[in-house]
Amino acid sequence: MKIRYMLLLWMLAAAFLPGAIGLSGGRLEKAAIEVKGELSTRAPRVVFLIRHGEKPPKEEHSSHLTDIGKERARRLPSLFVSPAKLLRPDALFATHASHNSNREVETLMPLAQNLKLPIHDQYGEDDGAKMAAEILSGQYAGKVVLVCWHHGKLPEVAEALGVKSPPKWPDSTFDRIWKIEWPGGKAVMTDIPESLMPGDSK
Repeated sequence: MKIRYMLLLWMLAAAFLPGAIGLSGGRLEKAAIEVKGELSTRAPRVVFLIRHGEKPPKEEHSSHLTDIGKERARRLPSLFVSPAKLLRPDALFATHASHNSNREVETLMPLAQNLKLPIHDQYGEDDGAKMAAEILSGQYAGKVVLVCWHHGKLPEVAEALGVKSPPKWPDSTFDRIWKIEWPGGKAVMTDIPESLMPGDSK
């Protein structure tokens, strides 16, 4: 761990003062490849980011899913359980419940029960970067991770996972999946549809 951080510091210094630490352009490029390669060994096989299911209007002051949101949650396992459209998750993360919302946990509950997996919900919606650090720590190397998070914070989570300039998640959108992979150690995100409910995008 300490060696990796020192290497990163050397790379930053070399970008401005390459002669000061004796790294030529070729050696700097090699160092960058080594750091990227290390990430490729620590990163999960894939991370799926989703938003919770449909929610009530603000004036109802409810922290729960609507009936449509509950139905979306019930259908979610069909994406990941045989015959599955997507890779089966090895770990589930959801935003910690607050007085405003327990919808992220509720969205994952049918899937968690189906897969017999716990829901890791120790992180609050503002702790997405901490969660991302855990996901990239090597603990989930080569595994499939599914994260259900507050839509306004999903771009921050994606960025913390290495995605450059992720888009905003639209307020009215509940039916998308952000799929993140690390080919060669570089994060690449794909936006794909859930296609679970009538009217969902294809």
